[in-house]
Amino acid sequence: MVELAWAELLQENLREPGGVLQTVSLPLIFVAPDDLRLRRSAWFPLVDRAVFHQPADGDAVTWAVGQIEQFVMREAQHGLGPTQFFGPSVHSW
Repeated sequence: MVELAWAELLQENLREPGGVLQTVSLPLIFVAPDDLRLRRSAWFPLVDRAVFHQPADGDAVTWAVGQIEQFVMREAQHGLGPTQFFGPSVHSW
């Protein structure tokens, strides 16, 4: 529940007049999809978008790092580069 409260706080701080700047959700879950604890947790609403760690995936931390790296790279491919967003630089650094 604490994680969701922090996520909400971060989302509120990423707003500016005119709309949301960025909202990111990458639920990585380390219990089986049918685990009863999951149904009673604050994370249950995200199950349909979650990626579940399986024993065949190996070490959970290594798996999570890989999932996060892949997610960031996918998001970067969909994003705009600085020159597309801001225009060409007028400075010669």
